[in-house]
Amino acid sequence: MENSTRQFAIDRISTLLEIPKDDTICINLEKNILNYATEQARKINQQPAWDNHKYTGMYKQKFLQIQHNLKNSPVLKGWIIDKKIKTKDVIEMRPEDLWPDGPYAKKMEDRIIKEMRKAYLAKESKNQDGFFKCGRCKSMKTTYYQMQTRSADEPMTVFVSCLNCDKNWKC
Repeated sequence: MENSTRQFAIDRISTLLEIPKDDTICINLEKNILNYATEQARKINQQPAWDNHKYTGMYKQKFLQIQHNLKNSPVLKGWIIDKKIKTKDVIEMRPEDLWPDGPYAKKMEDRIIKEMRKAYLAKESKNQDGFFKCGRCKSMKTTYYQMQTRSADEPMTVFVSCLNCDKNWKC
């Protein structure tokens, strides 16, 4: 290796995966990190050279991301060692794929559960009977709200909506 940063990355990857430094998995994973940083640098018209701090920052950031996920995700480690996924795919994976049981996946799961609960409660509220009977379909599934439309000494106007036939009326 011509660069100490690249050699350090290979050493850390081999330590985390518990495989020899000269294993093709370590070398290919590091090369894919290098290719990713080069690609990203070219997208923003930067010279992919080690004396360019933006390029080295991209390389280090991607390496640290992979290192963090290898430390915390035994599932990912197993996939890489068993060659269930290619090292090139590891670089392009989304955070929830890199760490399947991690905090990002749990956050997504919580959001889905919250949305399902909200949809269920909205559906349940439509199943309840209201105080008014619809003149068109004779259903008791109605909702209402009150608003002061006339002067203060007169009663409030009640606006009723039928949940079955969508008829609206005032009382």
